[in-house]
Amino acid sequence: TYTQLRTDARALARKLLGIGLRKEDRVAMVAETDPDFLRFFFACQYAGLVPVSLPAPMSLGGRSAYVAQLRGLLKS
Repeated sequence: TYTQLRTDARALARKLLGIGLRKEDRVAMVAETDPDFLRFFFACQYAGLVPVSLPAPMSLGGRSAYVAQLRGLLKS
């Protein structure tokens, strides 16, 4: 339900701020087509974060390899 989505998103927003993210920080999101994407997107909105949607991997060895590649790019 929408009520549960809001409740979950607000709880996740508190967790995101609790790990040290600050308002207006950009947060990379791998754009999967599942309910977690919506929860995370709205959590970013509630926390004042800027969600940056990245395309879902079509190759590169799957999602975990894609995330590892993105982490490497962000560290450099």
